[in-house]
Amino acid sequence: MDLNIIIERDSVRDNRDTILEKVKRCVKLGLKEIALNVCIDGANQLNSIPSPPQLSSYMIEAIGERRTIKLYTRLTVSVEDGLHLHKIGQSPVVKLYDLLALECKTEKVLTQILGGGFDCDILTFDFTEKSNFSWRKANFSLPITRGILLEINYCQAFSSQSNRHNFFSNSQNLSRKTKGKNILLSSGATNSMFLRGPYCVINLGLLFGLVEHRSKDAVFINGIKAIRHSEIRKNPATSAITLVDKLLPNEEWVKKELLVTTEVTNNQMQVEGETQQDQQMRSSPENSNCSDPKKTKIN
Repeated sequence: MDLNIIIERDSVRDNRDTILEKVKRCVKLGLKEIALNVCIDGANQLNSIPSPPQLSSYMIEAIGERRTIKLYTRLTVSVEDGLHLHKIGQSPVVKLYDLLALECKTEKVLTQILGGGFDCDILTFDFTEKSNFSWRKANFSLPITRGILLEINYCQAFSSQSNRHNFFSNSQNLSRKTKGKNILLSSGATNSMFLRGPYCVINLGLLFGLVEHRSKDAVFINGIKAIRHSEIRKNPATSAITLVDKLLPNEEWVKKELLVTTEVTNNQMQVEGETQQDQQMRSSPENSNCSDPKKTKIN
């Protein structure tokens, strides 16, 4: 799973052949779910947010590879001011995207989001630059509880030596601060050459400060959580009861528990039904004389 395949940045969108090349590359690497990402600057482009790409044609071409794949659309907005969050929340175009990601440029905006002032699906960062906020003061407990994913883009590690130093330092600080919870490993690739297979990304996650099982979750499981969070965010009325077609590996116990509970309930209903029938038979007039030995007739 890779939820950050960049197809547009700085108002320049890739042509159809380039996007199709990235999709086919993902299929060959064994990725089953990907998101085509449109990146915009919140300071300049909120008044003219581009529409999401049409996925039907790319889906048909991907099926030609004889492998199944799910495509999603994603919008990533770099935010410098808290006022931009209000415009994002009121925009009808934003609601057309499957996923919403925010890149916080200032500590003030990050504090507002970490405090629950705005709901999004993914928090992403530019780790190639020096951090604009203090990792010690940042508190990620509320976003983790609400199901917001914290993204690390491994393609940032392929930059210059100074940027690479900043990237590993920031990514390890994030992994240490969150204890590896709700981390999402994505590519952030603008070129298909930078894409890597899922097991290669798991090994990269170890370099970012994640333990093995957290790195696997960041590749295979946490992306599903982001998609679920998006569905609940766009449809708050369904947040009380959410029906999913696929349980996560750590949720399989729910299915077993429901089966056991259903079986016990059916047995209890069957026993109660038999008990009621016995009581009715004993209380019937025909059986009342036979049940009492004093009322039996002796011929």
